[in-house]
Amino acid sequence: MIRILTLFFVFSLFFVASPTHVLATDANLKCSPSTKTINVGDTLIVDYLLDTRTFQAFGANVIATYTTDTLQAASQSTPVTTSSSWGQPTTNTVDANLGKITLDYGSSQPAWTGSASIGQIQFTAKAAGQAQFNFVFYQPNDDTTPGVAKVWGKKDGSTLSNILTDVNNCIYVIEASTITPSPTSTAPTFGPTCAAGATPGQGGTPCPTNTVRPTVSYLPKTGIIETTVSLLGIGGILVLSGIFLPVFLFRKDND
Repeated sequence: MIRILTLFFVFSLFFVASPTHVLATDANLKCSPSTKTINVGDTLIVDYLLDTRTFQAFGANVIATYTTDTLQAASQSTPVTTSSSWGQPTTNTVDANLGKITLDYGSSQPAWTGSASIGQIQFTAKAAGQAQFNFVFYQPNDDTTPGVAKVWGKKDGSTLSNILTDVNNCIYVIEASTITPSPTSTAPTFGPTCAAGATPGQGGTPCPTNTVRPTVSYLPKTGIIETTVSLLGIGGILVLSGIFLPVFLFRKDND
């Protein structure tokens, strides 16, 4: 009995510890940067990033929309084939009225596996608010709905089909520009100076003949000088009297 329980326990551990097979997800499309805050008038460049994960991609059709009220897009996307070595896209359009972007490489490109940008679009922020950038996507591996983003691959190794299973969209915040005006100083203006006797056209401006000269007023005399002289005279008489009067009285007594 103990032997049977031991074998049962060992087999239970084997089934619990044995790894389960996880099916790999297919390709993913996302935009970069995923979010950003900019000002009105700024330039925003958004990349289309394709991650093929474990599958080979033979092309892709990027279809996306953007908010036309706050963003103004360039006339076309810029293809990026540095990593994929794909050729030029068969369709490269931007509908400014609908806010719709299409960048189609077709399904006959060289097989590529990796994660990199396959294109980008330049926007100009034209109004304050929020702006969304969304890939047109409804369900994974959608081969039947027209006008949706697709990534072409071979899930079964032979049949070409859409291997796009998920997307990541982006949102941006646009703020009004705040420009602080620099302080301005107004320099005082001075009229031309005149010079007496100057001749016009010879480096000087003559003074007008009817120039009114300013009147200079003087303070009235207050008599301070006359009073001071009088006081000095009286003081001198008193000093002389003090000197000669004792001498005169002394002589009179002796007589």
